[in-house]
Amino acid sequence: MLALGILEDYGSLVTQLEEVAGVSVRRGKESPSGYLSDISPIDKPWDIHRKATEDLIEIFLSGDYNHIKKAERMFHCSRVLEFGTDINEGGRLKLKSASFCRVRTCPTCQWRRRVMWLTRFYKAFPKIYEDHPTLKYLMLTLTVKNCSITELKKEVKKMSRAWDAFSQFKVYPAVGSLRTLEVTRGKDGTAHPHYHSLLAVEPSYFSRNYLSQKKWSSMWQESLKVDYSPICDIHLVRGRSKANELTSNVVSAMSSAVMEVVKYSTSEKDMIDDPDWILEMSDQISNSRAIALGGIFRKYLKEDKEEGNQDLITDDGEIVSNNEGGEFFYWRGDPSIPRYKKVCNKVPLN
Repeated sequence: MLALGILEDYGSLVTQLEEVAGVSVRRGKESPSGYLSDISPIDKPWDIHRKATEDLIEIFLSGDYNHIKKAERMFHCSRVLEFGTDINEGGRLKLKSASFCRVRTCPTCQWRRRVMWLTRFYKAFPKIYEDHPTLKYLMLTLTVKNCSITELKKEVKKMSRAWDAFSQFKVYPAVGSLRTLEVTRGKDGTAHPHYHSLLAVEPSYFSRNYLSQKKWSSMWQESLKVDYSPICDIHLVRGRSKANELTSNVVSAMSSAVMEVVKYSTSEKDMIDDPDWILEMSDQISNSRAIALGGIFRKYLKEDKEEGNQDLITDDGEIVSNNEGGEFFYWRGDPSIPRYKKVCNKVPLN
């Protein structure tokens, strides 16, 4: 019988969300300081990512008209957060409402999008497992040679077309896929676009239909129509189950895999280190798809259609309307104290 009860332990998801944030945010006693991270240490990532957004705003303000418009949007992004309290979690603060800019490179929105996809998969996986208990999961990374940052748009389009051809190979084993595009900065200022993917395969893949890493690379090379052998990495997501029963080990392994796939489009360090590079990169990836679903995953997971703020607000699957709200925190622009501070209750969001 499927062990759905395992997902009732919110602590497991909290641990995964902490890993997404990249910091340790253990619960602590309430502090009278009025700062969000003191009152609720688990919400410390808000300060970290909003500070990175502030740094990026400065860079975008030095760009052209379109960059300045994005800087404007980022300036208003998540400046005021409304929280409620969850009596079932000992009065833990729970986000009720906030306004997000959804600029592709905004560090705050990138972080919230990672949280959203992890939560979405966390909620959907029990049903996926119940319907397909024998499926195995692979992590696949597909790369291309570095390109000039000014050629990135062209290279990303080429990769998208190549993926369509790649997934049409007769020997392509995945019955479901979650794919993201990541762009990193080379030491010489070039761009390195690559795909991270989570693939669901039938057990027969490991007997009759197994593909070596060399074969994966060959398929990707043929799809790209290039004269070099692209670097690919493929490995199994390991999580032990017992008699087709969903266990915490399986959930943890799958959550870690999803985190790796959706970690970010571009790292905050790459964005801050080279202002000219990030401004050009922002232009180059405009309107490109960051995350794509394939096969059975489309049945269980929603495509990211920029559906407003709701998906970036929910962090644990509870219905936001059940959260009464009323605890407001605003972003302090003071560089000496870059933190969210509490304001009086019952203040409407702008």
